[in-house]
Amino acid sequence: MRLELDALAFGYPGETGRVLDGVSLTVPSGGFVAVLGPSGCGKSTLLNLTVGALAPVAGTIRLDGQAVPELRARSGYMQQRDLLLPWRRALDNALLGAQLQKADPARSREQARALFSRFGLAGLERRYPAELSGGQRQRVALARALVKRPRVLLRDEPLSALDKKLREEMQLELKRL
Repeated sequence: MRLELDALAFGYPGETGRVLDGVSLTVPSGGFVAVLGPSGCGKSTLLNLTVGALAPVAGTIRLDGQAVPELRARSGYMQQRDLLLPWRRALDNALLGAQLQKADPARSREQARALFSRFGLAGLERRYPAELSGGQRQRVALARALVKRPRVLLRDEPLSALDKKLREEMQLELKRL
């Protein structure tokens, strides 16, 4: 699935100037792109525009040549912070996106359990976020982004809370996925 961002622009209300202006990039089907830059340059804003959490003031997002207003239904999005809901257990947090999109519950639960196993989270399904380490929380958030088998995966510093060894393991696991 080819993703194209064409001349995207965005400015926060009440601020002068634009955070992003004329940003274009193409991600070929099966491709991988990393956006690098200093803190505050608009990387997270670009991802939020792409997924549809923010609306661009100009520009177009296309999937396979078709303009789409947002990718929410077709993408998995993992933000910088895990954003786990403290009142939901780990497995229920991982299932949240699939539930909101009314995906098949049995299939989603099976997929989430498989991801928990792959990510070293087996046995932690019934724990609340406060009972998990930062790295475990981040892996639950990654499982949440992947459980619905998205066509596009958007990640904003997804492995930043992991130690070096676990980060390398998860990079290999993501490459396999």
